[in-house]
Amino acid sequence: MNIDCFKIFGCKARELADKFNNILPNELKDCFTIKENCLDSLVKINDSCIDKSLFLRTVYKKFYNDIYTEGNYSLSKIAYDYLAMKNVRISVAESLTGGLICSELVSNDGISKFLTEGIVSYSNDSKAKRLNVSETELSNTAVSQIVAKQMVEGLLMNGYCDIGVSTTGYASKCDNFDCKVGLNYIAVGDSDKIDIYENVFDGTRNEIRQKTANAALFYLIKKLKDSFDVNEYTMLKKE
Repeated sequence: MNIDCFKIFGCKARELADKFNNILPNELKDCFTIKENCLDSLVKINDSCIDKSLFLRTVYKKFYNDIYTEGNYSLSKIAYDYLAMKNVRISVAESLTGGLICSELVSNDGISKFLTEGIVSYSNDSKAKRLNVSETELSNTAVSQIVAKQMVEGLLMNGYCDIGVSTTGYASKCDNFDCKVGLNYIAVGDSDKIDIYENVFDGTRNEIRQKTANAALFYLIKKLKDSFDVNEYTMLKKE
């Protein structure tokens, strides 16, 4: 394999380095560098690495599901590529992330063919009136698996998109009640299935928001990638 770098999502740089070194043979330990930003990591294999092929085989075998691209490409670029390959229309409803996901997607030239709308549904009234989220659920809490799921259902019900993404969570301390800072729920789904993910991220308010946006893009990539069957993917790669 002639690969010098790849991108992987989900860990801080030090934690990821430790995980690599735990599975690599001694002669390949620390023969790489990791540049991480809000859990999105670029792994570069050093020129001094004595067996890049063995390094890649070892790491890929363990972390295949978390590696989302070979080369130095962003989460939003890979998400865009899959949207284009599948010709899928997407809508996004953001609470916690406040538009970060749409901003990342819009950085890609040509995204207008696939992005139908982005809604910053920050208040409970907006979630209820704009996305048809249950007021009963919202009266308990706006940060839950059910609310995240219903936000995506609200996007899908108008028929403007094939896949929806939503975020809800706590980026900082709440004024009127105790809340778990960093707790968030991300939903990604289509008419067949909506997947909901629970995370707890640390950091500043904006770091938590960016980590959540990055995670949403990563889950979107996984959803789109998993939707390919082998024959369809092979055909698209030849085009």
